[in-house]
Amino acid sequence: ADLPGIIHGAAEHNAGLGVEFLSLISDCRLLVYVVDIGTLWLTNNLSSVSDWRQLLRDEVVELLATLKHELTVFDVHLSNPSRCLVVGTKLDLILATSTASESDSNYQHILNTLTEEVTLAARDAEVLSDNSADRVVLVSARRGDNVSTLIRTIQMWTQPLHVE
Repeated sequence: ADLPGIIHGAAEHNAGLGVEFLSLISDCRLLVYVVDIGTLWLTNNLSSVSDWRQLLRDEVVELLATLKHELTVFDVHLSNPSRCLVVGTKLDLILATSTASESDSNYQHILNTLTEEVTLAARDAEVLSDNSADRVVLVSARRGDNVSTLIRTIQMWTQPLHVE
């Protein structure tokens, strides 16, 4: 289920589409928290690593904490970190096309740093547990950056358990 616009008060006060939306995800095996890191980057006019590490993390923590709160208020089982994945979107707004090359060391450094900060934010918001580094994927749908990684990650976490 795609639940855009879960807002503060959705579970408690049926704000937005509230309970109607939240009831759609009770049986999902994997919950994907989607955070628009590209727009956060542009909105806050971030440019250097020293500018953005803490600010980006704080913004992502706030967004994820709001989503987690609404899920927890609706159904405490929905907040189980073992069924969560965090996807940061609009990577193309942070890393311009001319610099986006998987072999480019600067691209890799920034991507790794961004992934680390989003992972720490997800842990701070208690969306992910400490051993969940493989549950954060940053993508650019426009350019296709890491989309295949996201697909593989979702497939890995949604495969049925095989009991022998």
